[in-house]
Amino acid sequence: MCLICIIVFIVIFAEPIIRLMTPGFTDAQIEYVVYLARILILGQLPFLVMGNMLSGIAQANQTFIISALAPIVYNIGIIGGTVLLAPYLWLFGPVIGVVFGAFLFFIVQVPTMYFLRFNYRPWLFNKKVLHEFVTLFIPRTLSVITTQIDLTIDLTLATLLGSGSYTIFLFCTAFCSCFLFHFVGVAFGQASLPYMSNLFKEGQLLVIKKLFVDSILQLLYVSVPLSLFFIFARTPIVRIIFGGRKFDWVGTNTTALTVSIFALSIPMHTIFYFITRSFLCSTRHQNSLCD
Repeated sequence: MCLICIIVFIVIFAEPIIRLMTPGFTDAQIEYVVYLARILILGQLPFLVMGNMLSGIAQANQTFIISALAPIVYNIGIIGGTVLLAPYLWLFGPVIGVVFGAFLFFIVQVPTMYFLRFNYRPWLFNKKVLHEFVTLFIPRTLSVITTQIDLTIDLTLATLLGSGSYTIFLFCTAFCSCFLFHFVGVAFGQASLPYMSNLFKEGQLLVIKKLFVDSILQLLYVSVPLSLFFIFARTPIVRIIFGGRKFDWVGTNTTALTVSIFALSIPMHTIFYFITRSFLCSTRHQNSLCD
Protein backbone atom coordinates (compact mmCIF):
# COMPACT_ATOMS: atom_id res chain seq x y z
CA MET A 1 0.00 0.00 0.00
CA CYS A 2 2.83 2.36 0.89
CA LEU A 3 4.58 1.55 -2.40
CA ILE A 4 1.41 2.32 -4.37
CA CYS A 5 1.05 5.69 -2.64
CA ILE A 6 4.68 6.57 -3.40
CA ILE A 7 4.31 5.61 -7.07
CA VAL A 8 1.08 7.60 -7.44
CA PHE A 9 2.64 10.64 -5.75
CA ILE A 10 5.74 10.59 -7.95
CA VAL A 11 3.75 10.05 -11.14
CA ILE A 12 1.40 12.95 -10.35
CA PHE A 13 4.11 15.38 -9.30
CA ALA A 14 6.78 14.17 -11.73
CA GLU A 15 6.83 17.40 -13.73
CA PRO A 16 7.46 19.87 -10.87
CA ILE A 17 9.98 17.50 -9.29
CA ILE A 18 11.97 17.08 -12.51
CA ARG A 19 11.69 20.78 -13.31
CA LEU A 20 13.21 21.51 -9.90
CA MET A 21 15.97 18.95 -10.45
CA THR A 22 16.92 20.09 -13.96
CA PRO A 23 16.91 23.90 -14.08
CA GLY A 24 19.23 23.85 -17.07
CA PHE A 25 16.83 21.91 -19.30
CA THR A 26 14.43 23.46 -21.79
CA ASP A 27 10.66 22.95 -21.55
CA ALA A 28 10.76 20.40 -24.36
CA GLN A 29 13.52 18.43 -22.65
CA ILE A 30 11.69 18.50 -19.32
CA GLU A 31 8.48 17.27 -20.94
CA TYR A 32 10.34 14.39 -22.57
CA VAL A 33 12.12 13.46 -19.32
CA VAL A 34 8.81 13.51 -17.42
CA TYR A 35 7.24 11.18 -19.97
CA LEU A 36 10.10 8.69 -19.76
CA ALA A 37 10.29 8.98 -15.97
CA ARG A 38 6.63 8.05 -15.57
CA ILE A 39 7.13 4.97 -17.72
CA LEU A 40 10.15 3.92 -15.67
CA ILE A 41 8.44 4.53 -12.34
CA LEU A 42 5.34 2.55 -13.24
CA GLY A 43 7.18 -0.24 -15.05
CA GLN A 44 10.37 -0.59 -13.04
CA LEU A 45 9.86 0.45 -9.43
CA PRO A 46 7.44 -2.31 -8.30
CA PHE A 47 9.66 -5.08 -9.66
CA LEU A 48 12.81 -3.57 -8.14
CA VAL A 49 11.23 -3.17 -4.72
CA MET A 50 9.89 -6.72 -4.64
CA GLY A 51 13.12 -8.07 -6.10
CA ASN A 52 15.24 -6.34 -3.47
CA MET A 53 13.00 -7.76 -0.75
CA LEU A 54 13.68 -11.24 -2.10
CA SER A 55 17.40 -10.45 -2.26
CA GLY A 56 17.35 -9.47 1.40
CA ILE A 57 15.55 -12.68 2.35
CA ALA A 58 18.08 -14.77 0.42
CA GLN A 59 21.12 -12.98 1.84
CA ALA A 60 19.76 -13.22 5.38
CA ASN A 61 19.68 -16.98 4.87
CA GLN A 62 23.23 -16.97 3.43
CA THR A 63 22.05 -17.71 -0.10
CA PHE A 64 23.91 -15.50 -2.54
CA ILE A 65 23.82 -17.20 -5.94
CA ILE A 66 20.34 -16.14 -7.04
CA SER A 67 20.63 -12.64 -5.60
CA ALA A 68 23.97 -12.29 -7.41
CA LEU A 69 22.45 -13.39 -10.71
CA ALA A 70 19.53 -10.97 -10.43
CA PRO A 71 21.52 -7.77 -11.21
CA ILE A 72 23.17 -9.57 -14.12
CA VAL A 73 19.86 -10.40 -15.81
CA TYR A 74 18.69 -6.87 -15.02
CA ASN A 75 21.62 -5.44 -16.94
CA ILE A 76 21.15 -8.00 -19.71
CA GLY A 77 17.61 -6.69 -20.16
CA ILE A 78 18.87 -3.11 -20.36
CA ILE A 79 21.63 -4.01 -22.81
CA GLY A 80 19.23 -6.07 -24.91
CA GLY A 81 16.71 -3.24 -25.10
CA THR A 82 19.43 -0.75 -26.00
CA VAL A 83 21.10 -2.87 -28.67
CA LEU A 84 17.99 -4.36 -30.26
CA LEU A 85 15.42 -1.57 -29.92
CA ALA A 86 17.37 1.69 -29.77
CA PRO A 87 18.02 1.79 -33.55
CA TYR A 88 14.25 1.73 -34.10
CA LEU A 89 12.78 3.38 -30.99
CA TRP A 90 15.70 5.62 -29.92
CA LEU A 91 15.43 6.33 -26.17
CA PHE A 92 12.34 4.17 -25.83
CA GLY A 93 14.52 1.15 -26.57
CA PRO A 94 16.62 1.46 -23.39
CA VAL A 95 13.47 2.36 -21.42
CA ILE A 96 11.78 -0.85 -22.52
CA GLY A 97 15.00 -2.69 -21.71
CA VAL A 98 15.03 -1.24 -18.20
CA VAL A 99 11.44 -2.29 -17.55
CA PHE A 100 12.08 -5.77 -18.94
CA GLY A 101 15.31 -6.03 -16.94
CA ALA A 102 13.47 -5.08 -13.75
CA PHE A 103 10.91 -7.79 -14.45
CA LEU A 104 13.72 -10.33 -14.90
CA PHE A 105 15.38 -9.04 -11.72
CA PHE A 106 12.25 -9.97 -9.79
CA ILE A 107 11.20 -13.15 -11.56
CA VAL A 108 14.55 -14.95 -11.28
CA GLN A 109 14.42 -14.54 -7.50
CA VAL A 110 10.91 -15.91 -7.02
CA PRO A 111 12.25 -19.49 -6.63
CA THR A 112 14.12 -18.22 -3.55
CA MET A 113 10.88 -18.28 -1.58
CA TYR A 114 10.39 -21.92 -2.51
CA PHE A 115 13.94 -23.09 -1.80
CA LEU A 116 14.05 -21.30 1.55
CA ARG A 117 10.47 -22.33 2.38
CA PHE A 118 9.64 -18.73 3.13
CA ASN A 119 6.04 -18.30 4.24
CA TYR A 120 4.83 -14.71 4.33
CA ARG A 121 1.87 -14.18 6.62
CA PRO A 122 0.91 -10.49 6.77
CA TRP A 123 -1.76 -11.04 9.41
CA LEU A 124 0.83 -11.98 12.04
CA PHE A 125 1.87 -8.93 14.03
CA ASN A 126 4.84 -9.00 16.40
CA LYS A 127 5.54 -5.76 18.26
CA LYS A 128 9.09 -6.77 19.14
CA VAL A 129 9.98 -7.57 15.54
CA LEU A 130 8.33 -4.36 14.37
CA HIS A 131 10.35 -2.35 16.88
CA GLU A 132 13.57 -3.97 15.70
CA PHE A 133 12.62 -3.30 12.09
CA VAL A 134 11.95 0.38 12.73
CA THR A 135 15.20 0.68 14.68
CA LEU A 136 17.11 -0.57 11.65
CA PHE A 137 14.91 1.07 9.05
CA ILE A 138 15.12 4.69 10.20
CA PRO A 139 18.93 5.16 10.17
CA ARG A 140 19.26 3.22 6.93
CA THR A 141 16.53 5.33 5.32
CA LEU A 142 18.23 8.54 6.45
CA SER A 143 21.48 7.29 4.95
CA VAL A 144 19.84 6.53 1.61
CA ILE A 145 17.98 9.85 1.58
CA THR A 146 21.18 11.77 2.30
CA THR A 147 22.96 9.99 -0.54
CA GLN A 148 20.12 10.68 -2.97
CA ILE A 149 19.94 14.35 -1.96
CA ASP A 150 23.66 14.68 -2.60
CA LEU A 151 23.34 12.95 -5.98
CA THR A 152 20.33 15.09 -6.93
CA ILE A 153 22.16 18.31 -6.10
CA ASP A 154 25.15 17.17 -8.13
CA LEU A 155 22.98 16.36 -11.13
CA THR A 156 21.11 19.65 -10.79
CA LEU A 157 24.35 21.60 -10.86
CA ALA A 158 25.57 19.53 -13.81
CA THR A 159 22.61 20.66 -15.93
CA LEU A 160 23.76 24.26 -15.47
CA LEU A 161 27.29 23.68 -16.78
CA GLY A 162 26.42 23.54 -20.44
CA SER A 163 25.88 20.94 -23.12
CA GLY A 164 27.36 17.53 -22.38
CA SER A 165 28.09 18.19 -18.70
CA TYR A 166 25.13 16.18 -17.47
CA THR A 167 26.03 13.26 -19.73
CA ILE A 168 29.66 13.24 -18.59
CA PHE A 169 28.67 13.40 -14.94
CA LEU A 170 26.11 10.61 -15.42
CA PHE A 171 28.64 8.39 -17.20
CA CYS A 172 31.20 8.87 -14.44
CA THR A 173 28.63 8.28 -11.71
CA ALA A 174 27.38 5.09 -13.33
CA PHE A 175 30.90 3.84 -13.99
CA CYS A 176 32.19 4.46 -10.46
CA SER A 177 29.01 3.31 -8.77
CA CYS A 178 28.32 0.15 -10.75
CA PHE A 179 31.86 -1.03 -11.34
CA LEU A 180 34.04 0.28 -8.53
CA PHE A 181 31.82 0.76 -5.47
CA HIS A 182 29.63 -2.30 -6.06
CA PHE A 183 32.48 -4.50 -7.24
CA VAL A 184 34.30 -4.17 -3.92
CA GLY A 185 32.18 -2.48 -1.27
CA VAL A 186 28.67 -3.81 -1.88
CA ALA A 187 29.81 -7.37 -2.58
CA PHE A 188 31.91 -7.45 0.59
CA GLY A 189 29.19 -5.85 2.69
CA GLN A 190 26.46 -8.20 1.53
CA ALA A 191 28.60 -11.28 2.08
CA SER A 192 29.61 -10.14 5.57
CA LEU A 193 26.08 -9.35 6.79
CA PRO A 194 24.85 -12.88 7.64
CA TYR A 195 28.25 -13.90 9.03
CA MET A 196 28.42 -10.86 11.29
CA SER A 197 24.83 -11.45 12.38
CA ASN A 198 25.68 -14.98 13.50
CA LEU A 199 28.68 -13.72 15.46
CA PHE A 200 26.53 -11.13 17.22
CA LYS A 201 23.93 -13.75 17.94
CA GLU A 202 26.59 -15.96 19.53
CA GLY A 203 27.99 -13.02 21.51
CA GLN A 204 31.55 -13.35 20.17
CA LEU A 205 32.43 -9.70 20.65
CA LEU A 206 36.21 -10.13 20.60
CA VAL A 207 36.00 -11.99 17.30
CA ILE A 208 33.70 -9.29 15.94
CA LYS A 209 36.04 -6.46 16.91
CA LYS A 210 39.02 -8.19 15.32
CA LEU A 211 37.00 -9.02 12.21
CA PHE A 212 35.81 -5.43 11.94
CA VAL A 213 39.33 -3.97 12.05
CA ASP A 214 40.79 -6.63 9.77
CA SER A 215 38.00 -6.19 7.23
CA ILE A 216 38.52 -2.43 7.03
CA LEU A 217 42.26 -2.92 6.55
CA GLN A 218 41.62 -5.49 3.83
CA LEU A 219 39.18 -3.18 2.08
CA LEU A 220 41.75 -0.39 2.16
CA TYR A 221 44.38 -2.80 0.86
CA VAL A 222 42.20 -3.46 -2.18
CA SER A 223 40.54 -0.10 -2.71
CA VAL A 224 43.48 2.29 -2.30
CA PRO A 225 45.56 0.75 -5.14
CA LEU A 226 42.38 0.55 -7.21
CA SER A 227 41.76 4.24 -6.60
CA LEU A 228 45.31 5.16 -7.59
CA PHE A 229 45.06 3.03 -10.72
CA PHE A 230 41.94 4.82 -11.93
CA ILE A 231 43.48 8.20 -11.15
CA PHE A 232 46.66 7.66 -13.16
CA ALA A 233 45.14 5.51 -15.94
CA ARG A 234 41.99 7.59 -16.30
CA THR A 235 42.36 8.60 -19.95
CA PRO A 236 42.92 5.15 -21.52
CA ILE A 237 40.20 3.71 -19.29
CA VAL A 238 37.70 6.27 -20.55
CA ARG A 239 38.74 5.64 -24.16
CA ILE A 240 38.32 1.89 -23.76
CA ILE A 241 35.04 1.88 -21.83
CA PHE A 242 33.15 4.75 -23.45
CA GLY A 243 34.66 4.47 -26.92
CA GLY A 244 37.17 6.73 -28.59
CA ARG A 245 35.05 7.32 -31.68
CA LYS A 246 32.08 8.66 -29.71
CA PHE A 247 34.12 10.96 -27.46
CA ASP A 248 36.20 13.78 -28.87
CA TRP A 249 39.45 14.69 -27.15
CA VAL A 250 37.90 17.47 -25.05
CA GLY A 251 35.09 15.17 -23.90
CA THR A 252 37.59 12.42 -23.14
CA ASN A 253 39.77 14.68 -21.00
CA THR A 254 36.78 16.12 -19.15
CA THR A 255 35.36 12.67 -18.46
CA ALA A 256 38.76 11.33 -17.42
CA LEU A 257 39.27 14.22 -15.00
CA THR A 258 35.83 13.59 -13.49
CA VAL A 259 36.57 9.87 -13.13
CA SER A 260 39.86 10.62 -11.36
CA ILE A 261 38.07 12.89 -8.88
CA PHE A 262 35.42 10.25 -8.24
CA ALA A 263 38.16 7.66 -7.79
CA LEU A 264 39.37 9.49 -4.70
CA SER A 265 36.21 8.37 -2.92
CA ILE A 266 36.61 4.66 -3.70
CA PRO A 267 38.21 3.70 -0.34
CA MET A 268 35.61 5.57 1.71
CA HIS A 269 32.72 4.17 -0.30
CA THR A 270 33.90 0.59 0.06
CA ILE A 271 34.33 1.01 3.82
CA PHE A 272 30.95 2.73 4.08
CA TYR A 273 29.06 -0.31 2.79
CA PHE A 274 30.77 -2.62 5.27
CA ILE A 275 30.25 -0.25 8.21
CA THR A 276 26.57 0.09 7.31
CA ARG A 277 26.09 -3.68 7.41
CA SER A 278 28.02 -3.91 10.65
CA PHE A 279 25.76 -1.27 12.18
CA LEU A 280 22.68 -3.22 11.14
CA CYS A 281 24.09 -6.31 12.81
CA SER A 282 25.08 -4.51 16.01
CA THR A 283 21.82 -2.67 16.65
CA ARG A 284 20.56 -5.30 19.06
CA HIS A 285 23.90 -5.42 20.87
CA GLN A 286 24.99 -1.79 21.12
CA ASN A 287 25.33 -1.93 24.87
CA SER A 288 27.59 -4.98 24.66
CA LEU A 289 29.84 -3.35 22.09
CA CYS A 290 30.27 -0.27 24.23
CA ASP A 291 31.50 -2.27 27.23
